Amino acid sequence: MFRLRLLLMLIGLTVPVVIGACGARPAEDPQAAIEAAVQATLTAVAASPAAPPTTPGPTAAVATPRPTPAVQVILPPAIPNFTATERPAATKGQADAPLVMYEWADYTCPYCRRFHSEVLPTLEEQYIRTGKLRLVYKEYPVVSGDLSVIASLGAQCAAEQNGFWAMHDWLFEQTEAWRNQNAIERIKAAAVELGLDGEAFNRCFDEQTAIPLIVEDYREGQALGIRGTPNFVINGHWVQGLLPLSDFVSILDALLAQAETGSLPEYVVTVTPSPTPDTDFADEPQPPLGDANAPVLIVEFSDYQCPFCLRHFQQTMPKLREQYIDTGKVRYVFKDFPLDSIHPQARKAAEAANCAGKQGQYWPMHDRLFAEQNRWAENNEAVTVFKQLATELGLDAAAFAACLDGGETAAEIEEDLQEGLLAGVQGTPAFFINGRFISGAQPFEVFQQVIEQMLAP
Repeated sequence: MFRLRLLLMLIGLTVPVVIGACGARPAEDPQAAIEAAVQATLTAVAASPAAPPTTPGPTAAVATPRPTPAVQVILPPAIPNFTATERPAATKGQADAPLVMYEWADYTCPYCRRFHSEVLPTLEEQYIRTGKLRLVYKEYPVVSGDLSVIASLGAQCAAEQNGFWAMHDWLFEQTEAWRNQNAIERIKAAAVELGLDGEAFNRCFDEQTAIPLIVEDYREGQALGIRGTPNFVINGHWVQGLLPLSDFVSILDALLAQAETGSLPEYVVTVTPSPTPDTDFADEPQPPLGDANAPVLIVEFSDYQCPFCLRHFQQTMPKLREQYIDTGKVRYVFKDFPLDSIHPQARKAAEAANCAGKQGQYWPMHDRLFAEQNRWAENNEAVTVFKQLATELGLDAAAFAACLDGGETAAEIEEDLQEGLLAGVQGTPAFFINGRFISGAQPFEVFQQVIEQMLAP
């Protein structure tokens, strides 16, 4: 289509490395691929003990008072020596803003669209227009093949006439109007509707003069290790995936305080991945699934309230059990990684599973917690639901309640969490297949490919 497949070959967009973020595109149904292979809850990192705050020097500025969050703010890791090419035509905000956010995104990615509609308006009002934040958009067309590249080309051709943001907004807001076989014609028509010079826009588009810029953005993202969309780097800190608005606000406020005083507020927890991740995991008190002598070991770090962990449970786990676990090829270990900041019921759910394990019913409770997630996930009386599930499973109700209310398995959950952090886990679900890291709610085919490699003689 339109010689754009040459570009796809050039920058390697068809390689499976992007599967699992907003997904690689199958031939039949692009949207299904996005949903089936969507990345996990990548950026929400579980709490770890905060380091003592650095004392500002005598010349440090006084920070603007800001409300202290009710919970700790998890600041994602910083990228050493981070630099990125500036895109003046695709930038919002003042050049001297204390905060700089680079966004790598794809116009066909549903989570990029949600950032545009749910998060960006507030960031514009509170941070960009007030001179606190500068936003730089980077093209990362990995989701829908030609369609993604066509949209990026349209945005960058508009940028040549200082119309980038108008086209950017139109592409996200009118996705259904152009995401079809008439994409090129529809985008060209939109350029005229947006007040651009149609002849100049068409010439840019037909000659693909903006392709080198798109390739440069893509290669920058690849060099950083970006594997999907959206991804952000805020003052050098890498935020992977779509966060709730409140999390973006907390991170921005923490970095603003750092810019003003030279140190992070006391409520901020920084997570620095170990340069030598520890994947020598301790045995679980609960029995793993599968043969103890199976040649392949899968260790899953998960959160019972995480929707992507639920997706793995529903769509991938049944096939893993049927083809690999039940056939003696895979031993499967489940470890808890509750993301307290966004899933407040997850830690107690993990305790419930472990309390059930004390009565030999760990996996039945595990399965019920996921299968009936909607019954307790947004329920302030979640503990009551867990006790009801225990009764429905035929457990000793009094013993289960005493275990859950007394926090008898809380230490086990925290041990799993710390193991995950030491191994470099930053979100859920996360998997280690014979030590090889797989991030996110990947399709079964991704697991199958890795397992078969492990089984090959």
